[in-house]
Amino acid sequence: GGREDRYMLTRNVSVAVCIYALLRLAAVALDDAIPLFMSTPRVDGGLGMRSQQIGGALLSQGAFLILHVLILFPMIKARMGTLSFFRFAGFLVPLACVYLPFLSSLPQSWEGGPGMWLPILAFFLLKSFAFGGAFTAVTILINNSAPPAVIGAVHGVSQAAVALTSAVAPALAGSVFSWSLQNGLGFPLDHHFAFFLFAATSLGMMGLSYVLSPSVQYRFAAPPAPAPAVAALGG
Repeated sequence: GGREDRYMLTRNVSVAVCIYALLRLAAVALDDAIPLFMSTPRVDGGLGMRSQQIGGALLSQGAFLILHVLILFPMIKARMGTLSFFRFAGFLVPLACVYLPFLSSLPQSWEGGPGMWLPILAFFLLKSFAFGGAFTAVTILINNSAPPAVIGAVHGVSQAAVALTSAVAPALAGSVFSWSLQNGLGFPLDHHFAFFLFAATSLGMMGLSYVLSPSVQYRFAAPPAPAPAVAALGG
């Protein structure tokens, strides 16, 4: 009814949806930029990896996500609570974005050996935990931000927002990364720039998490309806 509809316009709903949209923007943009960076020749600031090597590196994410979902997320969330866990995972998101472009500084003599693969696998472990944790936690926060009567509509709005950022992200990642390779500028506007931009986006998401009410950690509890007036007795 109309009484429930007003809960779609609360601060918690609006902020949680914005956080979800920004998180998806950073995730899709980073996923789009990773193979571009890995396949870029080392002389241009990339890793100069072959397609088979890139495929193997990307495949490792699946194993790390299973580890995260089955073991790490339940264990850590039980200790920290949903909102605190989101902030913890969200802090790791910009860290993962910033970490990746510095892999191009690895000595070329390490190419193909453990000196190259261990830092790359460490990146994918960090990325899987950061984004996997943040996505799981923000979904719970959205579920907790409104009563069950309107949560379907809230998810509809959040999916529309996410569809928009998911559509923008690949073009943003590709164009910014291409510009960073061709501009002839030094650090941080060289091949690092796109990843620093993704990190800045996720820092904005982290800032928004501090606008959320602590009540969003728990299932939504609407304030009780006012009691009906009782006619006075006696005379």
